[in-house]
Amino acid sequence: VRAMGIDLHRPFVETAGAVSEHLGIDNAQFEYASISEVADNIDRFGGPFDSVLLVGTYHYLFWGSDLNPHAYFDHDAIFATLAKLCSGRLILSGRLEMSHLSSSCRIPDQHRSKVAQYTTEHFVEAAKRHFDVETVGHLGKYPLFVMTAK
Repeated sequence: VRAMGIDLHRPFVETAGAVSEHLGIDNAQFEYASISEVADNIDRFGGPFDSVLLVGTYHYLFWGSDLNPHAYFDHDAIFATLAKLCSGRLILSGRLEMSHLSSSCRIPDQHRSKVAQYTTEHFVEAAKRHFDVETVGHLGKYPLFVMTAK
């Protein structure tokens, strides 16, 4: 069994690597990369992956962040990218309603029209085009989904 973690914040990647080394874990690697970079270079990263875990970061993929201004603004585009990464199951939990986003989430004026599409209903509708979707409960306040690649 092998694990790979990716992040767009170098200190997180470096810390994960240091902890892994300290604990003597030799079957984990950590990369400074985006899901787009991994999906576009799937062989280089050793994928597609049997399981993909995406917790608490979905809204950054949709809206972008200070660490990565790239944003999809489109649920279907996100799930098409995730489908390239995942050959088995996707486990996902996150803030899927505008009312759950923090005030630090910046929505560019030119993408204000996308606000109406940022709902759990639109999210699930797009996910079902790429995965079989099952809601299995909640992780804290947010829904927890287990999705199987089609």
